Amino acid sequence: MINMLCAYPYMTKSYIEVLNQNEKKIKFLLDSGAFTAFNNGEPINLEEYCAFVKNPPVKIWKYFALDVIGNPKATKKNYYTMLDKGLNPIPIFTRGENPKTLNEYYKTSDIVGVGGLVGTKANNAFVNGIMKLVKKRKVHLLGFTKPEYVKYYKPYMCDSSAWLTAPRYGTITIYLGNGNRIKIEKKKINTLSKYKQDRIQEMGINYKDLLSERNWRGGKSVSRDLSCAGEVLYSLECAKYLKVNYFLVTGTSWDITQIIKWYDYYKEKIQ
Repeated sequence: MINMLCAYPYMTKSYIEVLNQNEKKIKFLLDSGAFTAFNNGEPINLEEYCAFVKNPPVKIWKYFALDVIGNPKATKKNYYTMLDKGLNPIPIFTRGENPKTLNEYYKTSDIVGVGGLVGTKANNAFVNGIMKLVKKRKVHLLGFTKPEYVKYYKPYMCDSSAWLTAPRYGTITIYLGNGNRIKIEKKKINTLSKYKQDRIQEMGINYKDLLSERNWRGGKSVSRDLSCAGEVLYSLECAKYLKVNYFLVTGTSWDITQIIKWYDYYKEKIQ
């Protein structure tokens, strides 16, 4: 199976339909969407979120508690409210909380999510510190997937949206295997070595297609397809060799379609 994550606000009718069509191929993790809501200025209603996870229209493997960005106290309150309703969400330990809260969460959940890792300073040091506290317990590092850290700590779970950003920033990630990636800017794509060109071809993408400007634009671009291929392969390798659940962030039904395409392409190749 391939690991996918989606935030609650993006669970549209079309998304749910395509997700259900591919149910047997997907391990699905639901995020509350607090980060999305924070950026959009539209808070998530706790009661509505609870109702959704109580009677979901899709098969959910696990789901997160509704966190509140920048408010550890409210985040903890939401978690215990969900527990009181008979739900079993993954609690989120937010950066800046008392470390004792981490142990408190582990008393009621076998997995704890750790947030505050995206776009923050000194997040490497924070991860080193938090993993000393986590020890051998199950943890989900939210949005933190640096290969050297994933390989060393082998967190139970983590997630990445990196494959979605190629058209937006004009930079793609080429996966070389064994956890190794390189980033290349659009303007430098014609300078790739023969080895890297061949690697792209081996991944199922025509390297020459990347030399065209139009293939770097839009959600269905070749550049994003290549990024998707690399992330799917890396996710499958993480599961097989590291026993890490590496989730690919999605937001549209087309995202699911792209991921499943590459899952079908690679699943037999790494058996």
